[in-house]
Amino acid sequence: MRDDEPAGGACALWLLPESQQAAALAGNIGRLARRFGTPRFEPHATLLGAMPCGRGEDLTGCAASLAAGCGPLELPVTGIGGGEAPFRILYLRLGESPALGDLRAAAARRCPHREAQPWFPHLSLLYGRLPATVLRRLAAELAGSFPASLRFDRIALIDARGPVSTWRRITEKALAGGAPRPHGP
Repeated sequence: MRDDEPAGGACALWLLPESQQAAALAGNIGRLARRFGTPRFEPHATLLGAMPCGRGEDLTGCAASLAAGCGPLELPVTGIGGGEAPFRILYLRLGESPALGDLRAAAARRCPHREAQPWFPHLSLLYGRLPATVLRRLAAELAGSFPASLRFDRIALIDARGPVSTWRRITEKALAGGAPRPHGP
């Protein structure tokens, strides 16, 4: 497996930020990718990963069902984090909410998956591998340059088999199950 391929090659459910925020985040992701020679990718928060792509119809129905049952989510950006996993090297930490927890639980119940890494809400800014000292400097450099919250208004089913450059969207649905759900209790 290469660093730009997910373990096991699979499909994923992503939450997508509203269009203006997505454009700004894509610009940041693109600048970081150019600077460090890493793959570019669409801004997203993974709701559920490691789903077998061979069950595309089931997964498309799952995405539609989840979207119909949840309105847009407003999640606070609580900081910048980083780690050693290539797809979690540098990210925005997102606050949890009851609505997000309910959506994640519904996705886990309805959609077959086999995630190996613990889930937590985040939006990746950079994929790849960098020394910890570089990541700390980068996190400090980027601190304060993102909005206080992100609004997620769509869910997408992504075929994430193979390198990042080959990932494709299978379907996208608006989160239309009710009024926007703010963060917090």
